[in-house]
Amino acid sequence: MSGSERGTVRLKWSQSTAVYLVAVWVGVNLGVLSLLALSFSGRVIAILVGIPLGIVAVALAFRRFELFLVGLIAIRPELDLLHQGSGGLTSPSTIVGAVFIVASLYWLYLRWSEGSMRRPSPATLALLMMTGIFGASVLVSGTPIWSASNELKVVAGVLMFVVLEQLLPGRRDLAVRLVWAALVSGIVPMTMGVYQAVTARHLSAYADVSRVQGTFVHPNPFATYLVILLCLAVGLLSTVRARQRLALSQRLGLAVYTAAVGGVLVLTYARTAWAAAVLGLAYLVSRRRAWVLPILVAALLVTVVAVPSVGSRLTDLRAAKPIPGVPSNSLSWRVSYWRTLIPIGNRNPMTGIGLEMVQRVMPIGLPPHNGFVQAYVETGILGLGALLVAVAGMWVTLRRRVREARTTLELTLGYVGVAIGLGLGLQLFTENLLTQTMVYWYFAVACGFGFLERTVDPVEAVPVTIRGG
Repeated sequence: MSGSERGTVRLKWSQSTAVYLVAVWVGVNLGVLSLLALSFSGRVIAILVGIPLGIVAVALAFRRFELFLVGLIAIRPELDLLHQGSGGLTSPSTIVGAVFIVASLYWLYLRWSEGSMRRPSPATLALLMMTGIFGASVLVSGTPIWSASNELKVVAGVLMFVVLEQLLPGRRDLAVRLVWAALVSGIVPMTMGVYQAVTARHLSAYADVSRVQGTFVHPNPFATYLVILLCLAVGLLSTVRARQRLALSQRLGLAVYTAAVGGVLVLTYARTAWAAAVLGLAYLVSRRRAWVLPILVAALLVTVVAVPSVGSRLTDLRAAKPIPGVPSNSLSWRVSYWRTLIPIGNRNPMTGIGLEMVQRVMPIGLPPHNGFVQAYVETGILGLGALLVAVAGMWVTLRRRVREARTTLELTLGYVGVAIGLGLGLQLFTENLLTQTMVYWYFAVACGFGFLERTVDPVEAVPVTIRGG
């Protein structure tokens, strides 16, 4: 096949992917909205949407694995709309997550059987070690089924890094599709957040300010997700000027999208996420547009002054300790809670009390709000050590990507990965990230984990779909 013919095939494939992505995204949203308009209960909607979606996902995952990944990334946040009305196996997010685990393991098995597995990076090895040690804590858990179900969330999250590292090298087209799918995934959650802010409906009451949560069940994970999208959008926006083939409308669209993500992030009133966004953006602009740093600082000051609720949310850090037993997002409450949890971990310092067991054994039923405290109390010294190794392995891998980048896209996604990593590292100190599958997924996709424009070993250039790809 000639070069022009190959270009034509790739163009048609790209067009079909775009049509598929739009169709899936619109179809799922119209289905959910139609059922909501007909006043169906959340559980009924979950069944009516989840079962057909699961069947389609299974069929697609085992025949066109790449398309399955693109569609999964595009629609995953919207499935949480049905979380509160559904439970267990009827939850669409649970069904799709289970399909992803099985399909990913099967796809990896086929690559291994073909002898085409690439050498894993330090980050992947460290994440796999962490997953195994977290899984060992299930054996000492007071509620093994509960801990095992949360271990599967970690497995699903880490598998995204494993799969993309095998899938993306030499696949610029797929890396770009996944990046755009991640950006598309934010449209409905952000629209929902704006609706919540404008109508004052479905707002979160987790603080003394009205906080939007989009399609998520809590403002904090929504804010973490937005930080990932914001770093990705700013990273792309900082490089599009060098790419003359991008139309002005595309640049303006990306700029509007970036502003929308930032605005909705402010409305979540998640302070640690704000700090994570500032840290990530500061890194990005220092690498691409250092002169933007003063503008960024000025914008932050204007926001604090012009939006009184932002200032009050920040000054709340100095507020007095809340009434004991009453949940709050204040720093004083969190520090007090951590001091209460550490002695519980000391009872079984090597393996902990079992993954996600803190909220089961504490009377107030709340997780630790600190990834390191959670790792120690629930998975012991071994788990805490594994988490630290995973953080170090990710840092080494991302920094190596930046140093070895040869093209603009490689360098951009490398910078985005470091920026997101810095933000998530900061959030580990105050948020519950270890079992949030979506954090792993969108981190891996946004930075194009494993992506290289070139294929290092010709032997590795094998088909990247399970069947019919």
